[in-house]
Amino acid sequence: MRFYKLISLSISVCLCSASAWGLAISTQKPGTLSEALKDAGTVTDLTVTGPIDATDLYYIGRNMPGVVTLDLSGAEILASRGLKIDGYTDFSQGTLAPGVFSGTSLRSVILPTQAGLVIGDGAFMGSALVNVTVPANVDSIGLGAFSGCESLENVTLSACRMGESVFSDCPVLETVNIGSATTIPTATFKRCAGLSSVKGSEKITYIGDEAFAGDVCLTDFAFGNSLTYIGTDAFAGSGLKTANLKDAAALIHLGEHSFAGTPVEEVTLPNKMEIIADGLFFNSTSLKAITVPAQVYTIGAFAFAQTGLSEVLLSEGLSEIGDYAMANATDLQHIDAVALEKVPSLGQDVWVGVDQQSVLLSLFETVADEFAADEQWSKFTFDIRGDRDAVNDLETHNDIEGRFVGYNLYVRSDPETIDEVRLYDIAGRHLVRLNPQTTTVTVDTSDFDGNIFIINVKLNNGDTATLKLARR
Repeated sequence: MRFYKLISLSISVCLCSASAWGLAISTQKPGTLSEALKDAGTVTDLTVTGPIDATDLYYIGRNMPGVVTLDLSGAEILASRGLKIDGYTDFSQGTLAPGVFSGTSLRSVILPTQAGLVIGDGAFMGSALVNVTVPANVDSIGLGAFSGCESLENVTLSACRMGESVFSDCPVLETVNIGSATTIPTATFKRCAGLSSVKGSEKITYIGDEAFAGDVCLTDFAFGNSLTYIGTDAFAGSGLKTANLKDAAALIHLGEHSFAGTPVEEVTLPNKMEIIADGLFFNSTSLKAITVPAQVYTIGAFAFAQTGLSEVLLSEGLSEIGDYAMANATDLQHIDAVALEKVPSLGQDVWVGVDQQSVLLSLFETVADEFAADEQWSKFTFDIRGDRDAVNDLETHNDIEGRFVGYNLYVRSDPETIDEVRLYDIAGRHLVRLNPQTTTVTVDTSDFDGNIFIINVKLNNGDTATLKLARR
């Protein structure tokens, strides 16, 4: 007696060309898709509705190489177990199995709408997808799920959980829309050389290790006030030219080498930062000036090594500078230490490779002897100021005059034009930066608290001056 398996399928077929097919299949039972398909290798556009399982999905991925468009919006993925596929035997409900569409010719996919959808490890790795929009019903995305997709151009995220390296090594990925996501895990967009725009980045609260490392076209990034964590090497080797973290008031961790090897030119660090991590700006050769926030007590090893720094403003609470922190910063011209009341301890060869005799170290006479007694500090050319407590509303230095009249600060140079004016409060917080290109400039300070200000002035001929003025 013969037994026959009854299979209920509804199939509609559209002949697109002599060698390409559009096919819609509605299944009644999971695991039966392969039995309904003939000439599977010629299908280019496939729509599947009804219950399916991992065996159906793997069949599409392994036996239908011509499929470029896949619509699973009407399909429901059920659990299955027993059959060993790629080393796996148990497949959960609502899960696109690991590696299921890896290396395929898929250019477009619409995912199932069932709640709690899981995209497994490497599910679309190395596929031909062009655009990815992660819908709100996705619960999680596994390790490297979309990595190595060489045609991927645009990504829109949702608030799902993500594993590491989800979109790494996608060379032509150009635009990422953060959507409702707030966390960017480790290496999410690592080595996406074409990435130039991250929309909605100001909503991000967590940026993991190497998240944007090697993204050489990423020149700008908005850091928001909810950001709490930036991991090690997060932007290392990227194309960032500015790093404005002033509004990142909640930031509690800025990892080692976060901006190392970038062309960053301008940096504003958070006011509440206490530690500048090891190698933070290592080999960022375009970085010309840095203001160390008032609460920083440690500058880590190699933090500013091999940068283009010409000027550094040190914070009043600074107590330690690590090994090789400014090694080979050969453009260094001026260290402003007027806020320091004691000599910070130094690691090994902090300024090795720097011609220290050509660098001006500005400090008050009350601490000059202590600095002179330290072997590394003593090699600088000292610019010694008078009594720390004797601060006037008028000061002249290097033919540069600064004066307060009420809330207005007047800075004048004769005859050279003024290239740049930077205003800081007594705690070292950066308040204003101007590039007037004139011989006089007026700054309205009515919006700023405190009455003691530090003014850094740079002329077009390269001369600089640091003034400390009282607003009376």
